[in-house]
Amino acid sequence: MSRKTESKRFILSVVGRIFDPIGILGPFVIKLKCLLQDLWTLGVDWDSELPPKLRHKWQQWSSEAEGLTEIKNTTVLFRGRRSRIIKC
Repeated sequence: MSRKTESKRFILSVVGRIFDPIGILGPFVIKLKCLLQDLWTLGVDWDSELPPKLRHKWQQWSSEAEGLTEIKNTTVLFRGRRSRIIKC
């Protein structure tokens, strides 16, 4: 993730850019949504810097996000006796 001002606005924009039509990243994305919920609960302004505890959660999430480019999905479809492997 690029290091812009870490604010509620920036984190919400990151959530909006995640494309996950079949929900593979759901468990990972929910962490970010919980972080947003914490920001709302604390009443943090849109462009204010994150409180230290939430900044640490954000930095942890963004470092984990770098590993998401390594996700591979192999799907096997069966039709009769033949099998066909589709790699995404």
